[in-house]
Amino acid sequence: MQDKGATFASFLRASGISLIGQIVYYAIYFSAIRVILSTLPKEENGLLTLVQQWTTAALAIALMTGYTTYIVQRLRTEINPGVFFSTIFWLRTGISIVVVVGLTILLALTRNIPPSVTIIGALASLGMARALTLRTTLELPFQSQMRFGILTLLSTIDVVLIVVLLLAQRPALSAVNVFTAQALATFPSIAALCIMAWRSGFLRAKIHIPTLRSILHEAPTLSVLTALLYLHMLTDITMLEVLGTRAMVGVYGASAYAALPLNILGSIFWSPLAPVLSQKLQHDTMHAPTTFDRYLRLIGVSIGVAGATVSSLMPFVIELLTAGVYADHTAEFLLQLWVGALSAILVAVQMYGSLLALYRETVITIGMLLVGSLLFDWWLIKMGGTSGLLIAKALSNALALGCAAVFFRRASYRTLGMRIVQLSAWILMTGITTAALYALSNDVIIRLLIGVGSALILAIVMKLIRMSDVRVLAAELKRQRSSA
Repeated sequence: MQDKGATFASFLRASGISLIGQIVYYAIYFSAIRVILSTLPKEENGLLTLVQQWTTAALAIALMTGYTTYIVQRLRTEINPGVFFSTIFWLRTGISIVVVVGLTILLALTRNIPPSVTIIGALASLGMARALTLRTTLELPFQSQMRFGILTLLSTIDVVLIVVLLLAQRPALSAVNVFTAQALATFPSIAALCIMAWRSGFLRAKIHIPTLRSILHEAPTLSVLTALLYLHMLTDITMLEVLGTRAMVGVYGASAYAALPLNILGSIFWSPLAPVLSQKLQHDTMHAPTTFDRYLRLIGVSIGVAGATVSSLMPFVIELLTAGVYADHTAEFLLQLWVGALSAILVAVQMYGSLLALYRETVITIGMLLVGSLLFDWWLIKMGGTSGLLIAKALSNALALGCAAVFFRRASYRTLGMRIVQLSAWILMTGITTAALYALSNDVIIRLLIGVGSALILAIVMKLIRMSDVRVLAAELKRQRSSA
């Protein structure tokens, strides 16, 4: 019992540090967002968004970031983790160089993007703490040792430097200047991580061929979800630029920040919950589906209510984020929240599918996002530009969630399948209510009270929130404290 308590305490400590780190990071990064969105012309922000998404997606797919959990597990269990990690690092470094060269040529020929912009944008993506590429690879040894404090400190230093450099270049800010600021600001942390990894014995100037073979053997299976997700993203952004304008891409990139609170909440809720649910599944198989259902309901509603709150305050949010530059694009910002709430449920579906060993079903579910892009993007973008794309993304998410509901029911998880449908319907109705309120009233207080109130009442009526949940959660917290 004491070992379990120590493990739980360690988990809570690591989760708490990660939570504080995210809050600090985004609180500071908010200043960078405001500088970028209030200064760059919409077409220039479109160039920034296009290069960011292409470089991040191409690198994430090529570097096989889908097996990050696998790497951490191997680092914790390997007799000689230095050999394993060095092989991973140098493999990803070599792949990065090839991808950057290829992407530079591709975007120059097909999208008329200057090579310097793509190269510097790729360097920024490789170094940013939130890009899930080479920088994240360097962080994995310290994640495996639960040393989240040093990672939080380095990411905070990064974002402070980014804001300082952006403010210094604000009078002549452009997409390439933004990328330059990001790349330069991350260099000290990259250097520090390399030095610490070398001194800790994790990084060596060698590649272990048997390890390389095992990695390449495992990677296709473990990376397929990442590939499908990023291909969906690339299809959306490319079709918007081809069928619309680069300014539309700029509006899309700006409006994506509206869903940032939902993304942070999802990360805070779902990531720490995964090991808890995994333990529950191992020790109490009979009652585990009930626990899965409870967290799916409560976390889904929490994210949805947060979305309703931000929706009600959207004019203020746009003013804070963009200094009013995007005030005429309220509809796009509201649609991003709708898409973000649906995406948060889909993240839960991915996690639940992995925990319940529904791997094939999860892959097909995520594949439906790409199918949805191919079905909806081409005509909805022509009809509505950026708003059309966001409606297409919502439909793609709905298609994927419907597919997931069917798979859970067929796998004998009938309650989870029904709950996915209920949550999706609740998010849809909450979004319709928000739209109606904007059409009927200009009063922020009325929109806030009616929007959030109706969302909560509807959640209670649909039994997504229950009084029994409070008692169960309180009892579980008390049990965890006593075991710790």
